[in-house]
Amino acid sequence: MNEAPDFSRRRLTLLSLGLAVLTVALRWSFCHESLWVDELHSAWAVWDELALVSERSSAGNQTPWYFWGLWAWKQIFGGSEVALRAPSLLASAISVFAITWAAAVHSRQFVVGLLAGGLLAVEFRAVEFGTEVRVYALLIVLSILSARGWLTVLESSESSDAVETPWSLPWFRKVAMIWLPGFAAVLLHPTAALTVGMLAAVGGVLGITTQKRVRTAIYAAAGSIGFVLLALAVNGVAVRNVWSIRHQWAQFAIPRSGIELYRMWPWQLVIAAVLALIVVVVGCRVFCGNRAKTEGTKQPKSNAALLCLGTVLAATTLCWVVAFLEWLPMWHVRYLIGLLPLMMWGTADLWGIVFAKMNCTRMRFLTASMNGAIAVCLVGWLVHSQGTWWLWMPTKPNVPNVVLRGEDWRSAIAWLQDHRQANEPVYLGAELIESSLLTDGVEDASADRLKEYLLFPTSGPYAIDVKEPLGLAFLSMRSDLKRILAPSPQQGVKVRWLVYRMDEASVEQAYNQANLPDIASPAIARTNGATEAFGGVTIVRLETQAEE
Repeated sequence: MNEAPDFSRRRLTLLSLGLAVLTVALRWSFCHESLWVDELHSAWAVWDELALVSERSSAGNQTPWYFWGLWAWKQIFGGSEVALRAPSLLASAISVFAITWAAAVHSRQFVVGLLAGGLLAVEFRAVEFGTEVRVYALLIVLSILSARGWLTVLESSESSDAVETPWSLPWFRKVAMIWLPGFAAVLLHPTAALTVGMLAAVGGVLGITTQKRVRTAIYAAAGSIGFVLLALAVNGVAVRNVWSIRHQWAQFAIPRSGIELYRMWPWQLVIAAVLALIVVVVGCRVFCGNRAKTEGTKQPKSNAALLCLGTVLAATTLCWVVAFLEWLPMWHVRYLIGLLPLMMWGTADLWGIVFAKMNCTRMRFLTASMNGAIAVCLVGWLVHSQGTWWLWMPTKPNVPNVVLRGEDWRSAIAWLQDHRQANEPVYLGAELIESSLLTDGVEDASADRLKEYLLFPTSGPYAIDVKEPLGLAFLSMRSDLKRILAPSPQQGVKVRWLVYRMDEASVEQAYNQANLPDIASPAIARTNGATEAFGGVTIVRLETQAEE
């Protein structure tokens, strides 16, 4: 970049560090929550010896790279909830630091960095994935780095195509900032290919059409796509495992209407920026006339807004189309998580244009203060609109401290351990996509592996001896109960325990449907049931009287 920003690097460093510290503070309490089912899969994958990590990660439709690193982390720092979530928490802090710094530098406006970092620090999905034992927080960091690489290429001097020949060291340094983060992102999670590929497409178009750097743009985009394909090839086996069950993702990854395109991201902030820009431009022309041009003030470029918001819009629309047509069910924010920081960055950069246009007077301190106040209000509006502020409200008395994820496996298993006798069997209904395979039946060769996988919630940090897994409650509870209650006790009382990953009301509804008089197991008439709820985990105690 040729122009220097109108602020000191020291101030920017302090701002970036401050927002990073705030990010950790806002997420710290959630690191102590019970792990939920996706995190329990991660814990199970790294809980035993290293040789099992790849197989277990693949069983959960994940590539092994993140889990190998998590296994090594666990050997050093232990397997507590906080220790397992620490890599994601650190990645969250790094992502906020990086986006604050990059947004300010590329826009040459301090307030744009404040807005970009503030939005990412408080955005609900960023809070959730930033404290989850999954790879998504790392994907956010890599997305920011890749976008920064593209902006570096787009904003380099116009003569760079002439002086920087392909594969020269300066040229390679620039394109490596694009290629390597994208390659790593797709290695970690194949669905990142959509974000990385669309970023390459939009970046290439911008480089060709607006910056007149045809050769650099083509090489950078082609290389980025090439590295995406290379990462997919490296992950060949794992990717095939994921695609082999993609038809089952239709339970949650198919959009139902076009309004979901709008609801995926906080587009209200973008619309507000466009409206504000219209008002400011018209107002400056009416009230300031020819003085609307700020004396000595560098007008910011809109490369980040075009690159980031263009990528978000194009990738989200493409994902919606292919999912809506049921070509590939992947309509879920997890599969688009790399777009989240781009949405925050592009929105902040667009507001940066508004802030720059508002500098039509010589009262720089006043306008800077007003711009900062607007940025803080925008961050506050996001917190309010998403309901994120409820996460930081004090817990009420007698209310379980399950705020963000809602599955208190830790308390549920501890309670079960306290109330269960050693000889009383436990059955687990994990309500996973793969649980339907128990209903459909499986071949003997894969039955053991499937059952081991379906028992992972109780095989890691919250371990308990479980006899066998159960199928999906609303599909197979009747057959499961008939099988469980078939061995009729000859004398006394026999107790069985069922653990379902469902809320209490849903478990009771499924239980009542499964035990209609004309289809119920004969033993149901002699069985009393009681439930105990732990957020999204419900324990059922079945007590069967002996036949008289």
